[in-house]
Amino acid sequence: MRILSVQSSVVFGQVGHGAAAFPLQRLGHEVWAVPTVVFSNHTGYPTVHGFRLSAAQVADLVSGLDERGALAGCDAVLSGYLGDDGLVDVVIDAVGRVRMGRPEAPYVCDPVLGDATQGLFVSPETARAVRKMLAMVTQPGGTALKAAVPGYSVAGKTGTSRKWVDKERRYANDRHRGWFVGMAPADRPRIVVAVMIDEPRAGKFFGGDVAAPVFSQVVQQTLRTMAVQPDLDVKSQIVARDIPQVEESY
Repeated sequence: MRILSVQSSVVFGQVGHGAAAFPLQRLGHEVWAVPTVVFSNHTGYPTVHGFRLSAAQVADLVSGLDERGALAGCDAVLSGYLGDDGLVDVVIDAVGRVRMGRPEAPYVCDPVLGDATQGLFVSPETARAVRKMLAMVTQPGGTALKAAVPGYSVAGKTGTSRKWVDKERRYANDRHRGWFVGMAPADRPRIVVAVMIDEPRAGKFFGGDVAAPVFSQVVQQTLRTMAVQPDLDVKSQIVARDIPQVEESY
């Protein structure tokens, strides 16, 4: 696969491109690494040196790839730490360009926003803007189409992991956890729901397959109970077809 990766680049440590590009390349994929920031280290340290790329600069790099014909042959898009709310539209535009040639191309959003101890790594404006990217998860090419809720916009994130086997000191190949965490409605969230399925069966274990459907059902029923007005048009599920006329009999 040929993957467009838009995220951070650091000199010290393994985050952003340092954590994603090499493993993907080892798996045989080609990675086009577009930096959003060039830092000495990640923002969890007391000091950080380096610089952020503006939305215009990142867009210019993506345009350069497009001029080489790369986006037309791109198979997937991955995004991580952005650092500026203007970069959200740049990434969404890049996904749109890629899908002009490959409508089925997946987009994977790693919303690097913060953690429980330090809070947000990004500005509140960037955190709000990232919702637009997370809302793409239930759209064609997203990783959680089954999380969609009729009548309501959804923004969220899938997750899948292998379970750690303490006695054997390794990760199991046949035991997983799949989850989906999302909010709805996406623009003005009223609820946040987290669903985790421990050791799913029936041959499926990805969060988008096992946790997303549960999220959809819970959110749909909860929003209706809360009398939250739908923010999306609902397509009719009734299919009209011609029915042959039957003569009335006595």
